Amino acid sequence: MSDTPTPATVDLEMPTWMLLQIAVCGKMGDGELCESMRLWAIRECEGHGLKEVLSRNRAEHLVKMRKRIHNIVGSEGLAKMDGAIDDVMDKLKGAR
Repeated sequence: MSDTPTPATVDLEMPTWMLLQIAVCGKMGDGELCESMRLWAIRECEGHGLKEVLSRNRAEHLVKMRKRIHNIVGSEGLAKMDGAIDDVMDKLKGAR
């Protein structure tokens, strides 16, 4: 064996639906590895011309998540969460 390190690349065949699932949902566990896989999947989707499909799937996923959250916390709770998110976004915009 040679002392020269082998490049750390792997060619991978993956069904499109699986790549989109990782890119949209991503959080199938905890920690950096899962986030890294999600970011990789997003780049792969965009690189393979799936940017519009990815955007549409993300929007659908967000709608489903909001419905689940609404079922748990109700309209008032969801409105409070939206208000808190808006406050944070305003602060971030002001920090620029």
